[in-house]
Amino acid sequence: MPSAIKTTGLVLITIVLFPFAMVVAFPILAWHLPQWLWYNYKWKSLLVQQGRFRNPQIAVAELRSGTLIVDSPTLGWGLLRCWWTPDELRTITPHAIPSDNDRQQHIEAEPERLELPFDRWVHSQYLDSDTGSAILLATRRGNQFAARCTKLNPALDIVNTWSGSVLWYNQHQNDV
Repeated sequence: MPSAIKTTGLVLITIVLFPFAMVVAFPILAWHLPQWLWYNYKWKSLLVQQGRFRNPQIAVAELRSGTLIVDSPTLGWGLLRCWWTPDELRTITPHAIPSDNDRQQHIEAEPERLELPFDRWVHSQYLDSDTGSAILLATRRGNQFAARCTKLNPALDIVNTWSGSVLWYNQHQNDV
C-alpha cells in the first residue's frame, strides 16, 4: 500500500509541476535554440567549404590508415563527434595522450583549468574550424561510428579528446 501512495503522490506532483516547468523552459528554449541552430548551420557550412564535412572523396569503407578522433565538444552533454585524419596521432603528438583516469585527476587537481595540453593541441591542429585539418565524419554518437569504422578496418586508430574544455576556456578568457 505505501508504494501505491508514493506512486500517486509522484503522479500528482508531476501533473502540478509539468505546466510550471514548461512555462519556465519555453522562453529559454525559444531564445537559445534558434541561436544554436544558426551557429551549427554556419559551422557546418564553413566545414563544407573547406572540404572537411561530407566530403565525397572520403568514403568511410575505404579508409585504410590514419586516426579517428572521437571528440566531446561540450562540457558534459555526452555529445561525441568523429573526425578522421590521415596522420598517425599517437606517433606525432608532442603530448601524452590522457586516459579517462588522467582526465579525472586533472579536473580534481585543477578545476579552473579543465583542458589538457593534448586536447588543446588536437583542437588547434585538427578540429578548429579555422586552423584544423581533420574531416568530420559523424556529428552524433562518434564513439559508435568509430567502432563501426574500426570493424571495417582494424588498422584505423582511435584517439579520444575533449575540445569542450578548450572551447570553454577560450570563451571565458575572452569574457575576462
